[in-house]
Amino acid sequence: MRRGFEGLLFASVLLLGTSASTVVRAATTDGETPVLQQTGTTKASAVFKAPTTPATPVDPNHPDTSVTDTDTNGAGKPEGATGLALVWAPKTLDFGTQEINLLKPVSYTAAGTIAGSDKPATAGNTTSTMKTTDTTASKVTGVQVSDERGTNNGWHLTVAGTALTLENTNQTAKGVTVTLPAGALVNSGAVEASDNGAQAFGAKVNMDGSSTGVKILSAGQGYGAGTTVDKMNPSDVTLDVPANAVQTGTYTGSLTWTLTDGE
Repeated sequence: MRRGFEGLLFASVLLLGTSASTVVRAATTDGETPVLQQTGTTKASAVFKAPTTPATPVDPNHPDTSVTDTDTNGAGKPEGATGLALVWAPKTLDFGTQEINLLKPVSYTAAGTIAGSDKPATAGNTTSTMKTTDTTASKVTGVQVSDERGTNNGWHLTVAGTALTLENTNQTAKGVTVTLPAGALVNSGAVEASDNGAQAFGAKVNMDGSSTGVKILSAGQGYGAGTTVDKMNPSDVTLDVPANAVQTGTYTGSLTWTLTDGE
């Protein structure tokens, strides 16, 4: 009887093993264990186009804020125009009323002072400065370039000068230059510590009629999007006059700014 019981027990184990194996096979397909789907792919897309609203000058201390500023040389975009444009450049650089220096060259600032001196600014100085909502900020002149083409093709801004000529005569000032500093760059769409890749170079511009375009601001391929502001302190913009280079009277000349597509 003992042998019979052991044989029965062994047979029962075999039967249970056979039943379990049958359940596992029922959960398979063609001998492979099914795998649950654990990943998925969703296509995301967007279409962008260039803005249709023309850019305007911006607040130099808050370059994400547009302002209405008429103290510019008219280089802004015509109504309805978009793309690449010089939206602000000074209408006037006023170097004040100064005494002729007979002994040495002197630089006069667009704030109406003699560079390097503590002489007070000329009363009624008319140098154009950018409009700002920050009443505590120092006044700045300079230039603003807007690139809303959406191509990131880059751009270059050059400046050239005409002869500085004595009023009602054909007498020109010899050897006179205007020095523009590199200034401080800010741009729209970024905090002060960030930038859009534009570079400022500063320039020394001949005002004797021999001037050719000098690069002052540039953005290479892939850079320069948005509005770039080059802020210049009027005290750093100078008219550099050699000794005995001028006569008494009013001299006038002009600066021409030229903005071109990147290459």
